Amino acid sequence: MMERRSLKGIAAAPGVTAGLAVVFDRRSVVLSRRTTRDAEAPLELSRLEVAVARSRARFEDMRRELADVPELALLLDAQQLLHNDDLLLGQARQLITSGSSAEHAVRAASSAVAQRLAVARDGYLAERARDVEQVGEAIVRELVGSGTDLPELYAPRILVAWDLSPAEALRLPREHLLGIASEQGSPKGHTALLARALRVPCVVGIPDVTRLVGPGGSVVLDGLGGTLLIDPDQADAQDAEQRGVRYRAFHDRLRARPPSKAHTACGAHIALMANVELEVELDAVRSEQAEGIGLYRTEFLFLGGRTPSEEEQTAIYSRVVARMAPEPTTLRVFDVGADKLATAVRSEPSNPLGLRGIRLALARPGLLDAQLRAFLRAAAHGRVRVMFPMVATLEELRRARTQLSLARAELEAQAIPFGEVEVGAMIELPSAVMMIDVIARECDFVSVGTNDLAQYSLAIDRTDPRAAMHASELEPALFRSLERVIEGAEKVICAHSVCGDLASHPLAIPILVGLGYRALSMPPMDLALAREVLIRIDLETAERTASRVLSAGTASEVEQIVSEELGPLLRDVWEEQGLR
Repeated sequence: MMERRSLKGIAAAPGVTAGLAVVFDRRSVVLSRRTTRDAEAPLELSRLEVAVARSRARFEDMRRELADVPELALLLDAQQLLHNDDLLLGQARQLITSGSSAEHAVRAASSAVAQRLAVARDGYLAERARDVEQVGEAIVRELVGSGTDLPELYAPRILVAWDLSPAEALRLPREHLLGIASEQGSPKGHTALLARALRVPCVVGIPDVTRLVGPGGSVVLDGLGGTLLIDPDQADAQDAEQRGVRYRAFHDRLRARPPSKAHTACGAHIALMANVELEVELDAVRSEQAEGIGLYRTEFLFLGGRTPSEEEQTAIYSRVVARMAPEPTTLRVFDVGADKLATAVRSEPSNPLGLRGIRLALARPGLLDAQLRAFLRAAAHGRVRVMFPMVATLEELRRARTQLSLARAELEAQAIPFGEVEVGAMIELPSAVMMIDVIARECDFVSVGTNDLAQYSLAIDRTDPRAAMHASELEPALFRSLERVIEGAEKVICAHSVCGDLASHPLAIPILVGLGYRALSMPPMDLALAREVLIRIDLETAERTASRVLSAGTASEVEQIVSEELGPLLRDVWEEQGLR
């Protein structure tokens, strides 16, 4: 029997739903305790090699099925490569020669490798830890002859899972999927991304959820508050159904509005653009009436131990640019730490703070050159803006622009078609804020990444929940930095925008507009809500609100000011999002 119990996780895709649960846990294969004699080691090693080959073949089949989604196919490449990983399989072989059965050895080795990655408290490494666990369990299932398929959903159900791989997430049947709850994952992971694309609620990071929820049990999933209620009573279920219906109706009304550019109540145009990571998101970008892509993350191509070729990159970027034309596509140079690029930069020290963003790119000119050439070639198909991440100094920006000029010269010399691009910097560091007028003078545009700017300004590790709890998205120090950026950029007539999470925060949007920002970039799913917030406010009220916010001393004071100034206009919108 399940008892009524509320579990806390992390909201990853909005919405509220109630229904019966189906539990999927690829770790559910129970292994009997078994030791082997020395004479059996060759047989166990042979079983391991056969299982690895079969698992690799399954992954190859899945990759072919995902051929029309290049980014996710590339993510599967990373998992395929783990089938040849010396660290994982080498440790498993050592355990076998020490007396473990093949299945125990694989599970122990994958667990050990995953733990080494997870303790780094890095969002990307946590995702790679899950890759290792997923591949390890796939091999274990081959060894014991257990299936790896998702459970069939013949009726509407809420999927409760330990974790989902990209391929598994894509195979979920839309017509019967009410929502997703998982133990693993992050709001930036691909399970969350696909849940948002399917417009179903998703909560990740719920401890022990597969153990606490019984198959067929009744649950309420709240993707706004980030909770899962086990064994709700009738009132709980009815309330969830009503909240879910209201939320869907509210957003359906927003999306049903005729296509138009976003503007305030007084008619001021605010350009709303989209943050994109996967090509599969472009349908949503178009349907949500985005005025271009304000941030296209390219990191996925460089992860998992492989280096994408210039041709691979050109093909993907060109498709994206062509589909968005004539609207602009902002392609960001890969922004990861040296410890995340695996074999591409294995010789570099593991220091994600010191060697990140443009510093890492400049330290690996071969990788940077190939990507810049691909950017330029994609510009032949539409308007491209190239953005350099984590720019700390003017010297770094100048070196990056030199690399771009060299890439252009190489294409000219080889008579390879390309287009001209606009050049910009992502403002994410306090040093860039302080030097904004100097940096902006040598840019066509600047875009503020509020996530990292908050992290480095407040000395808060966003991947550490113990530290993150001490910071609010509405810290007044962040708004003062944003004011300085816009003043510096306008002084030298440089275009400016915000592309961090703050750009889509329903309480922050009026402040950003009041500060003077006229371009905001956000996840496609947030565009309709942002448009609704904008159409209810006028510039005079927004400017007065922003002026008061700049004098605030705490985040709670910021919230109070926004509530006082804009509550009558926006309270219902905030309440639908679980705010105020």
